[in-house]
Amino acid sequence: MTGDIFAVFTSSLPLQSGAIVLAGVLPIAASFILDRIVALARGKGWVPMWIAVGLVLLVGLIGVLAYQAGVQQIAGTA
Repeated sequence: MTGDIFAVFTSSLPLQSGAIVLAGVLPIAASFILDRIVALARGKGWVPMWIAVGLVLLVGLIGVLAYQAGVQQIAGTA
């Protein structure tokens, strides 16, 4: 199994698979930025706490699901 994944990476990584993995990693990083923005807004009382937590969890979940889809596509199990 790992040999197949290694072969994919050493031969030619499909652009579509790379884009899916990138789409999975970027929202996870963006969730940390979103958390900081929400923290600033919380300080001024703009956003209720349940909305702030919900947004961060939703963005993180979308990122994880997209990342898993990219890994499965690279491995050829999608």
